[in-house]
Amino acid sequence: SLLHARLLNIRGGARVKLELIPQMDADIVLVTELDLAEHAVFDVQTTLRQAGWDIHFGCPVNISKDSAKFHGRRVAIAFRDVYDLQVTDDDGDPDRDMLWKSGRWVEVFAPTGGGDTSAFFCVTYGYAGQANLSTTRAANERLLAAALARVSCCNDSPYFATMDANTSIDGSDVLTSMVSASLVIDVLADRALGPAPPPPTFQRGGVNDDEEGVDSGTSRIDYVFANYAGNACVR
Repeated sequence: SLLHARLLNIRGGARVKLELIPQMDADIVLVTELDLAEHAVFDVQTTLRQAGWDIHFGCPVNISKDSAKFHGRRVAIAFRDVYDLQVTDDDGDPDRDMLWKSGRWVEVFAPTGGGDTSAFFCVTYGYAGQANLSTTRAANERLLAAALARVSCCNDSPYFATMDANTSIDGSDVLTSMVSASLVIDVLADRALGPAPPPPTFQRGGVNDDEEGVDSGTSRIDYVFANYAGNACVR
């Protein structure tokens, strides 16, 4: 059967985003820029389960610039509870350990077929403020490289990596090199009609369609990447 997945990255607080999930026409919702306070995690899980959904969060981390004591979750993957999605195990890979401890990444697998195979999904939330701080840009490049390496190394099973990269492909050496070398596939660009690039996904104040149906954004920083097996599954 087909799984319908959506990337949720909208303006508004964590509660606004999470309340939208049961209303969405999707089986899996991958959420970035969540910033959900740790004390609210249990209530959110309970509310979603009552609506027929379950949710896996990223690692708890400090989510405040002003206080080292305000912990919470930055990313999550929600799914209808008829699907048995599980967080992947720690496989001893130091890059996976870095990804998990960043609090900006979570990866799940969904059994497919008779349960003998799996499809993988991850969501990654890149570091903001790269234009003004080289150390932040370096940290983001490492994060993106580690996340996408897992996609490119997954040869037989479909793998979908959704992300708010907080950078365009042209602004990232990692994204540029991995896409140009076809180590990962930019799913939207692969399906673009004609020479025009895919529409932008970012503009301060939000992206809207103008009266002529043209997107008013200034750059594309949100992506769905896949390996060849995953890209072949997209309808």
